[in-house]
Amino acid sequence: METWLKNFGRIPLGQRLILLVAVAASAATIAVTVLWAQKPDFEPLFGGLAMADANAIVDRLRDANVPYQLSEGGGTVLVPRDRVHELRMNMAEDGLPSGGSVGFEIFDRNDYGTTDYVQKVNYRRALEGELSRTIGAMDQVRSARVHLVIPEKRLFAKDQEAARASVTLKLANRVSMDDNKVAGILHLVASAVPGLEPERVTVVDFSGRVLYAGGEKDGETLMVNSQAGYRYQVEERLRGAVMDILAPTVGHDRVQVQVAAELDFTRTETTQELFDPEVAVVRSEQRSKEQAEGASAAAGGVVGVTTPGGSGGESNKSKNQSETINYELNKTVSHTVAQVGQIKRLSVAVLVDAGAVAGEGGAAPDMAPYAALVKKAVGFDAERGDSVEVVSIPFVGMEQAEEPAEPGMTDKLMPLAAPAVRYLLALVAVAMVVFLVLRPLVGVASQSPRAASTDLVLADGLPKTVSQLESENKLLFEDFDVKGILPSTRADVLRMAEDNPRQAAELLKNWLKDS
Repeated sequence: METWLKNFGRIPLGQRLILLVAVAASAATIAVTVLWAQKPDFEPLFGGLAMADANAIVDRLRDANVPYQLSEGGGTVLVPRDRVHELRMNMAEDGLPSGGSVGFEIFDRNDYGTTDYVQKVNYRRALEGELSRTIGAMDQVRSARVHLVIPEKRLFAKDQEAARASVTLKLANRVSMDDNKVAGILHLVASAVPGLEPERVTVVDFSGRVLYAGGEKDGETLMVNSQAGYRYQVEERLRGAVMDILAPTVGHDRVQVQVAAELDFTRTETTQELFDPEVAVVRSEQRSKEQAEGASAAAGGVVGVTTPGGSGGESNKSKNQSETINYELNKTVSHTVAQVGQIKRLSVAVLVDAGAVAGEGGAAPDMAPYAALVKKAVGFDAERGDSVEVVSIPFVGMEQAEEPAEPGMTDKLMPLAAPAVRYLLALVAVAMVVFLVLRPLVGVASQSPRAASTDLVLADGLPKTVSQLESENKLLFEDFDVKGILPSTRADVLRMAEDNPRQAAELLKNWLKDS
C-alpha cells in the first residue's frame, strides 16, 4: 500500500486527476447499480380508481410508510409486489376502494343532530351506492352509476307517485350486454327499492346507447331494445370482419370502418297447397241403374166400355242410369316461416389513411382491390341494394384507443424473471467496471517510475519538450540510479524512433526550437 501511494504521488498531476475521476465515477456506477438492483418491483394495487378513492388509498399508504407510484393519470396505484395482497386486505378493512360512491357505511357515524330530511337523503345515497357496487361487480361491467327517485308517501293511494330509477353502465371491451343480463339488472334494482317496478327502470351505457327504455309491461320495449341490440351485433360482426382483412395490410390505427345494416324483423308464416291435375287416382266409384215397365189406359170413354174404332191401352217403359266417380288429386302442402332479422340492405363506409396506401411517386392509390376485399368480407349482394364505399384520405391527429390485449405467456413470465435479470445485470455492470476500469487504473498507479517515464507523452501522442522532460525527470528520478536506467531508456527511445519515425522527427524539431 505504501509503495502504491508513493508511486501514485510521482504520477503527473493531470494523470492523477484522471485516475481520481475514474475511480469516483466507477464507485458511483457501482452504487447506482446496486441501488437499482435493490429497488422493489411495483405492481398495481388497484386500477381504474375514482379520484376520491385514489386520494384515500394514497393517504393510507403514506400513513403506513409504504412506497407507491401513480400511473394512468392517478387512476392506478402501484405498490411493492411482495406487499400487494397484504395491502389489499388492509384497504378492504377500511372499505376501500368504495367505487366512488357511498354505501351504508355512511350511517356508521352517529350524528344525533341530523334532521329527518338529511337521513332520507343519506339513505337514498347509500342505496344508490350499494346498487352501483353490486352492478359494477358483474361480468362485462367495469363500473355503474345508479340514480333513484323515491317519492314521499301520500295519504291517498291515488296521489302516490311511482318510484323510478336509471342505471348507467360502463361496459368492458365495448361489448353489448345481452337481454338476460339487462333483465337481471332491472329486477335487481326493482327488488331493492320499495314500490319500484322493473318497467320503470332505464338502463343506458356510457356511450348513450339505450339498453332498456322502460315504460312497457308487455315486453314490447324490451323487444325493440333486443332488435336494436341484435342490429348492433350484426354491424359489429361485419365491422370486425372488415377490420380483420384490412388491418394487417394498412395497420389497425390507419383504417376506420362503419357499417349500417337494415334488418327485417317481420315474422312471416306461409301455408301453400298445390294440386296436380295431371296425376289423378280413383278414390271411390258409384253406379246406379233404374228400369220400369207398365200399361196406360185409353184416352176418353167410360171405364170398362170399349170405344168404337178405338184401340186398347199402350205399354210404358222408363230407364234411369247414373254413375259417380271420385278422384284423389295429387296435393302438396307447404308451411314456411321466414327468418326474423334477415339483412335487407347493407351500407359500408371504409376510410383508409392515404399514407398507408400511397402509390409510387405520390400517385393516387388504387382502392379497387380494397373495395373488392370489403365486399367479400361483408357478403355484398347487388340485388339487395348493398353499397360499399372505400375512400383514401390522410389522417390528421387521429388516435384510436385500444383495449389492452390479453397477456401472453411471455408477459406472465416476465414479472417472475425480472428480479433475477435485474441482479444479473447489476453483477455484470460491477464486473465490467472492476475489470475494465479499476483494474487498469490500479495497474497504472502501481507501475514503477521507470515504466512511467516511458509514457510521458502529450495527449496527442507527441513527447513533451526538453525543458519539460528535464524538470519532470529531475523530480521523477532523483531517488533512482540514473546510470542504470540510461541504457534501457536509450533503447526505448531508439525503438520508438524506429516504430514512429514521424513522431521522432517532430520531437527533434521541438528540441531544435527549444535549443
